[in-house]
Amino acid sequence: VVRALLSSHTMADKESYLEQAREACRDIHDQLRHGTCGTSPALLLRLAFHDAATFCEKTLTGGPRASIRWPRELQGDPMNQGLEETVQWMEDIKQKFPKVSRADLYQIAGAVAVEHAGGPNVPVRVGRRDSAACPPPGRLPSAEWSSLDRWKRAFA
Repeated sequence: VVRALLSSHTMADKESYLEQAREACRDIHDQLRHGTCGTSPALLLRLAFHDAATFCEKTLTGGPRASIRWPRELQGDPMNQGLEETVQWMEDIKQKFPKVSRADLYQIAGAVAVEHAGGPNVPVRVGRRDSAACPPPGRLPSAEWSSLDRWKRAFA
C-alpha cells in the first residue's frame, strides 16, 4: 500500500518514515484480519474519505491533512457524526508509529480497509503534514447529490 514519500526529507529520515508507515500499514491490516481492530473497515474508509473530500481547489485548503480530528470539524459537521471512536482508535495507532503523520495514517487506513473488503490494492503516497486548520463546514458531499454532474464538479 505505502509507495513513496511526497515531501523532501533527508534520505535517512525518508527511509525511517517509509518503514514506520509500512509497519503501520501491516499493523492496521493485521488488526482488521484478526478482529482486534477498534473500528470497522467501513469507518476507516469513511474517515479517510471525509478527511480528504474537504479539499478546495480554489483556496488549496482542506484535504487529507487530519484536521478531522479536531472537535470543530469532527463534531461541528453533522456529516462526520459517528467517526469519533475511529479517530480515537487512530490515536492509538499514532502512538505506536509516532513518526508517521495522522494525515498519512488516515489515508493508509482507508487503503487497507479497501483491500480488506476485497477491493484492489490502493497505492498511498506518504509525507503529508497534519493541519491544525479546519476547513469550513459544508464541503463534504451530501446525500442530496444524486446527479453525476454534481459529483464531477466537486471532484474532477
